[in-house]
Amino acid sequence: MGFGDKWTNWIMECVRTASMSILVNGSITYFAVQFTERSTKLSTGLVILRGRELGILKGITVGANHVPITHLQFADDTIIFAPANTEIIGNYKKSLQCFGLMSGLKINYGKSTLIPLNCEESWIEEECGVSKLPLIYLGIPLGASPHKAQTWKPIIEKVERRLALWKARTLSKAGRLVLVKAVLSNLPLYYLSLFRMPKKSSSTHHPSTEALFLG
Repeated sequence: MGFGDKWTNWIMECVRTASMSILVNGSITYFAVQFTERSTKLSTGLVILRGRELGILKGITVGANHVPITHLQFADDTIIFAPANTEIIGNYKKSLQCFGLMSGLKINYGKSTLIPLNCEESWIEEECGVSKLPLIYLGIPLGASPHKAQTWKPIIEKVERRLALWKARTLSKAGRLVLVKAVLSNLPLYYLSLFRMPKKSSSTHHPSTEALFLG
């Protein structure tokens, strides 16, 4: 991709010398991360992009400008967008199987789920689990309406649980204020980075929570 050798060597040094640790029966076990050049070059995203170039895979278009989108990835979580076409779905499955043969990895269909939208019931094949929106993805209710107070209920409940714990610890008002500013104020930020909170979501029986969301 045109990166200089010096910069590339820096990155490879970070990858090759990485180590991890896990807790096994209460004891910390350290181990080195095994690295192969093949594993860094292969990814499901590259396979999907190549399939789209060859015309065997097809995504959907979104927005007024009809922007094409085939997939979204974050770490090991992947969302694949595809039309309700049996041939296209089959090509996706074959491409993922080829990816598994080349990389040594295997798609876990037990942890995968199909979310059909505007599809006939007879078309759905239960190759994996079938779910409906809204669905939690990366901590966000995918497909939920941000205008509904129900969407924000998990955040409010989380705040109320924190407040209940602090109340049990008989903290002073100054101590609670510090915790509210340092902890509670950060809890809704992830949601707020994507959604605009409706005013009615701040309606709660806990006055401290109401003050937090109303500012």
